[in-house]
Amino acid sequence: IPEITLARNMLDLGTIPLDFVIEETIELINNNTDLEASFILEFNSDHPDLDFTPKFNKGVIRAGEKLNIPISLKANNLGFLSETIEVHLIGVPEPLLFQVQGFGQGPEIESSVQEIIWGEVPVLTAITKTIQLTNTSLIPAKFHALLHKENTVWEVQPAYGEIPPQSQLDFRITVNINDCIEFRDVLEVYIEHGKNV
Repeated sequence: IPEITLARNMLDLGTIPLDFVIEETIELINNNTDLEASFILEFNSDHPDLDFTPKFNKGVIRAGEKLNIPISLKANNLGFLSETIEVHLIGVPEPLLFQVQGFGQGPEIESSVQEIIWGEVPVLTAITKTIQLTNTSLIPAKFHALLHKENTVWEVQPAYGEIPPQSQLDFRITVNINDCIEFRDVLEVYIEHGKNV
């Protein structure tokens, strides 16, 4: 009977960006010096938290050797994620279990300012100011910008789109007032799978 062990039986990926592929390895060790072993990797989940793609899912470990199997993992959900990869060995009734866990996270966005004070603005004159949003994550951030008031005197461009990974985007906020009173509004940028700004 082959004496095969895993170099580690648990992999904690920490925070995993949603839909971002992470490369890792599963290391198998053949402790038997005169017997090779055949293996098959299986990933039994109908709706996996993590997509699992091995470079190869079956093979042979030579006697007394180690074998590294490259694997790709991708988070499908937000929050705590956990999946088990089974390593089946020919001639061994119970599979070796390799546990993978992590925390799926959406894009993270930072704003250059939290408040814009316009001061006095001439009536019927369009004035534009710019704020910058930075995507600090490794995945793109889809957004939709919305002003809270229905009949607002402000306009924001772009109103929707995508900020590439580790990139910045300038939002142009234009005010055009038609009365000599104070105006206020709140701009909220909704981030898909992330925290709104």
